[in-house]
Amino acid sequence: MENRLKSPRREFIAAACAFGAVSLVPGVGAAISPHPSIGVDGHLTVLLSGVRMDGLAAALNDRDGVLSRRIASILAMRPLPRHCVVLPECSCAAAADGMAALRNAFAACGVEAVMAGKDVVRVVDAADCDILLLDDREGSLAASVQDWLAAELPRWKRPVFICAKHPPEWMCGGRMASLTVNGRKFGDLLGDVPHLAGYLHGHGHRWQPTCERTGNGKSVSMLALPSVASWGDIGHVILRTGPGGAVAELRQDGFHGKPCVEQGRIRADWRSMVAANRGATCTFGWNAI
Repeated sequence: MENRLKSPRREFIAAACAFGAVSLVPGVGAAISPHPSIGVDGHLTVLLSGVRMDGLAAALNDRDGVLSRRIASILAMRPLPRHCVVLPECSCAAAADGMAALRNAFAACGVEAVMAGKDVVRVVDAADCDILLLDDREGSLAASVQDWLAAELPRWKRPVFICAKHPPEWMCGGRMASLTVNGRKFGDLLGDVPHLAGYLHGHGHRWQPTCERTGNGKSVSMLALPSVASWGDIGHVILRTGPGGAVAELRQDGFHGKPCVEQGRIRADWRSMVAANRGATCTFGWNAI
């Protein structure tokens, strides 16, 4: 069963009809029009991770702030990206207002800012592939979303990226935590996805490509994203898709925050990391597993 909203530009939010608890949301980008003098490229998607939703409106108005510089850099792109995927740092009461402010910052130029909802699997059409955006800010996925993923991922027909705040497994308070789908480790379910291109995630606050093994021995290309304005490796990622695969490009803006500083000075390992990552890219192939 095909579980997508039909749209001429294939920009949609997906929800499985068999699982009515998953909210159905209108298609992405339908009401956004770019300025006629600026082109928008559907093959370009910007990934913003570690966005603090509390105080976001004020941060956007701070022209010298880290987040404002990120937004200005993105809006200076030519052509502009069609979508900007947002991975919030955490849930908060002001999340809706913060996301509205962020959408408004992009909308005038025809860029659609996209963020997942707790009971929504948001599927962004990136021209040559799909990006499934999940809300796991609390360290877990909603039960209705788990049902949807278990049913739909193994039969996904296009190259697909999974994008979430957390990796499938991560350290939390000195213990290993895992995302699960109906009692099964999410990392193991990824091995059943025939056209999985990669897994994109936040949480680590640094750019870090890796390759992980699933429970059935298949490899998954992983990319940890830098923070846009919180702490650590500061920057954003541009994902450019094509007929044979995709390339993620790091756009960095230094680093800041307590984990990067020791006795009032930037730690040497963070300086080395920024130097090593200058101009860094990560390549993904379709049908990677």
